[in-house]
Amino acid sequence: GYRAAELVQGYHYTDFATKDAQEIFGSDFDYDDLEGLALDSEEDANLRSVDPKAIYEPSDIAQLYLTQRDTDIRVCDTPEAFQRRGKPVFIGADKTELLEEAAWIYRQEFSRTRYFSCDRLKESVKLTHQTVFLEKILIILEHMRNDKLDVPFIQAYRRESFVPHLDNSDIWTIFDMDNEWMSLKERRKNLTSLMVQMRLYQKYFEKNNDVASPVNLGQTIHLSDIDLINKLSTFEEIKDHHEHFSFYFMPNLKTVSACIHNYVPPEELKSLKLLELGERRTPEVFNHYAFCKRNRLESLTAIFGISAMEFGENMKENYPKHIARKSLLDPKSFANAHVGKFLTTPEAVLSYATKIWALELAHDPLVRSEARSFYFYNATISCQPTTLGLNEIDSIHPYVEFKYLRYKPISTFTPDNYLKLVSAESEGLLKFTIEAINKSGKNMADNYKPLLEKDEYGAIVQEWNKLRFCAMKMCFEKYLIPSLEKELKNKLHSDAQKYIINSCALLFATHLNVSPDPAKADNNYIFGISLPPFRTIRKNPLGSNENDGVCAVILSDGTFIESFIVNSVIYVSDSNKDDFLEKTRQSTIDSFISKVKAFKPVAIVFNLDRKDTIRMYKDFNENILPQVDSSARNFKVEVVNSLVPNLAAKSDAYSNEFPDTCIYTKQAISAARYSIDHLLETAQLFDNQEDIVSLVLHPLHRLLFKEILFNS
Repeated sequence: GYRAAELVQGYHYTDFATKDAQEIFGSDFDYDDLEGLALDSEEDANLRSVDPKAIYEPSDIAQLYLTQRDTDIRVCDTPEAFQRRGKPVFIGADKTELLEEAAWIYRQEFSRTRYFSCDRLKESVKLTHQTVFLEKILIILEHMRNDKLDVPFIQAYRRESFVPHLDNSDIWTIFDMDNEWMSLKERRKNLTSLMVQMRLYQKYFEKNNDVASPVNLGQTIHLSDIDLINKLSTFEEIKDHHEHFSFYFMPNLKTVSACIHNYVPPEELKSLKLLELGERRTPEVFNHYAFCKRNRLESLTAIFGISAMEFGENMKENYPKHIARKSLLDPKSFANAHVGKFLTTPEAVLSYATKIWALELAHDPLVRSEARSFYFYNATISCQPTTLGLNEIDSIHPYVEFKYLRYKPISTFTPDNYLKLVSAESEGLLKFTIEAINKSGKNMADNYKPLLEKDEYGAIVQEWNKLRFCAMKMCFEKYLIPSLEKELKNKLHSDAQKYIINSCALLFATHLNVSPDPAKADNNYIFGISLPPFRTIRKNPLGSNENDGVCAVILSDGTFIESFIVNSVIYVSDSNKDDFLEKTRQSTIDSFISKVKAFKPVAIVFNLDRKDTIRMYKDFNENILPQVDSSARNFKVEVVNSLVPNLAAKSDAYSNEFPDTCIYTKQAISAARYSIDHLLETAQLFDNQEDIVSLVLHPLHRLLFKEILFNS
């Protein structure tokens, strides 16, 4: 077939690419026609020789050019969203892992304790159908991780697998939680590898007694400790155990890893499975525990008669399961036995012992877990206005409700209120603190005080009780509560942001999910009306129509036909109060009715930009519409949200299309077009897809970062 085409048409080619080009452009092209013409100017040649990386930002290059990352995504047989996620979706998971992940997602997202009151109703509904929700989550995970189906496909073509128990936002939640699950597994694996490495060192030096360890390797790590890490289900628990490991073992682990080659023969190094421990620079801060450990003084904590782990078990059981061991000597007499070169007085010994034991309590995972539960459950917020806030916040200020707030439980807050509070603090008007006070009026230290004290009346016992309470109070107030407050604020801010983002996404989806109206097709006319406030009309200079209310006439394909002024089509009660409106109202109505008879529109659309528009809409239906002949009254009267029309009137696209028209005419045109096709009118406003976040879909929209809104 190709040979016949070549002979008949006179084509000459050596490969199929040349053949295709000649079939498109022909084979009788004469290069002599271009003699004397410069194919490329010197400026264009220089521009092409410049590396794009020297001209454009990396983000612009990634958006405008085909990068290696784009090529890899195109070649890989998985959805793009799976590859661009923080942790790529792992394809090919077995049923056991999916069951474990589904149970984890249900516990962490669908049945966890909600901090804000508005989230608790949805939580209670999902708690009553635990088995059903687990099955639905498992099915969604199988679609993602085994069938390679992305979220939009599941929402559109696999709805029977999750409705009515889950909605579209829940599918995205499962997708995000799968990313969290991958991160959790990675962090558990990293912590486990550190503990296994330390255990191998301990076993080696324990087995080879003739080889002396360069440092004290601490208490023995058992297999049960490593198995416990694999059962951790939250990032907070992993963080607690990592802090515990770093406090007791990490300095020694790095020391041994650095000099292990001097103690172990080369043929035995392979059995130790050495890890590459990265060096991380930390600020030079005096550490009491490290000081005492270097000088063999860590045994000072034994004077308190109870270990950090035993106290943690007391906190978990909420009764003194482990009672502090009794000492026959008072604290000062006991401290005299430890006075030496570094600690020269009994007071210094007791001070260092208190600080060391407070640090041990603060790094025990069980103590941290129970302290976190108490703090989060009993957290209350109190506000104090700054000097600027005292002057700025008055009775009508948006932040007046927070000015003198005292001990308000977090569970009574809404996401909107919390974000307002954060905004007030960022503006320097307020400072708020979070305190944990239980129903009995006790703080954390007073609540756990009975679990630490020995219930006796002797003077020596009371002195030891006082010293233990001092160490516990230091642990909570100096080490734990500041970190817990920061952690809780981050959680509250994250949950509040998710709530605002979901509200914006729901509102935006509601706007775009309206299909085009078939009644507005076939070259029919649509009227769009945008009216300014009356006081704005009266500010018009003589002979100017800059602030006039306008009715725009467009075709069903969006073509602008004409516009005319409708200043007096305003709420009738206003015309009774003003002579200007009363004289011109009826003449404007007559002119408007004549336009209706001439064009016979299928819809009249009001741009809903303020509360007065509702009154105008009612006035139009009650007083103006009855004056139109029944033969020409074949149209609908609609009100559209002003979000898109007002933004379109200020956009560059409308400024270029209608350069000499006023802003109210542009609003009227956009309102009419928006009523025809919501999606088309919204999409054409944005040259860059990231500009879509400029739509103000929530009053607190400005408090969220642009990247967070766009990624959501």
